[in-house]
Amino acid sequence: MKFQKILMAVASAAMAFGPFASTSVFANTVNPAAPDTQSTTLNYRVGSHYQWEIHTDIDFDHDKGVNKTVDGKVTDGSDQKVKVTENVIEEGKKLHITAAGSGTDGAFSIKNGEHGTEVLPYAVKSGENAVNVNGTVLDVNAGTNTGETKMGFQLSTTTKSAEVAGNYTGQITYSSSVVDQAD
Repeated sequence: MKFQKILMAVASAAMAFGPFASTSVFANTVNPAAPDTQSTTLNYRVGSHYQWEIHTDIDFDHDKGVNKTVDGKVTDGSDQKVKVTENVIEEGKKLHITAAGSGTDGAFSIKNGEHGTEVLPYAVKSGENAVNVNGTVLDVNAGTNTGETKMGFQLSTTTKSAEVAGNYTGQITYSSSVVDQAD
């Protein structure tokens, strides 16, 4: 019975100190005593993420006539920009934002109603640069936290002898991706 009590005491002590037994400590005995070096690793991690935003709806006004170029404006009076508000991405990469329209093959155009056939094209600019379908709107390199560009839209009215009445609508879709800076 005495042996069992001693065995239980030893087992309890081993369980109590067991978790500490696996703690890693680096020790190096240098014999004979002489200069020595040791090193360990330091770690820090930053997760990749970004945030961006686009302007509100664009309006080309109404009844401008034939063979005209009409500037589009945001409907709520806010700025007409695409903005990157946070850009934490991998070294050597860039946040790449492109645009496409809702016309055939991504064309920048608006259409007369849901079932109409009349289509009016519009041009897109990012700053002073023309944007082609799926073309670059904004690039922000890693290490740069923010970026923005003012967007411009110019509608070409009909080349017919008279405008065709209706409510013309379409969409512009912006897409973002992280790509190599060389791309």
